[in-house]
Amino acid sequence: MAEDDDLWFAEGFVPTQDNYAALALVPGGVRVVFQQYQVLPYAFGMPSVFFSLDELDPAGPDLALWESGRTLPEHD
Repeated sequence: MAEDDDLWFAEGFVPTQDNYAALALVPGGVRVVFQQYQVLPYAFGMPSVFFSLDELDPAGPDLALWESGRTLPEHD
């Protein structure tokens, strides 16, 4: 992989609204889904990262959103 490719993929993780626009409330936390080529080559599909409610606690999430049962089912 060329040095430019490394930079391109690294930019996919930069904390911008566009990079983290695809997220879902799922049981126990939040799943962020990255688009193809955003952070990895096409062969890896659409990678995702799960953040548990414990990890999100310092940000003060509104737990009522999870308690209401309005989360999406978790898929791997």
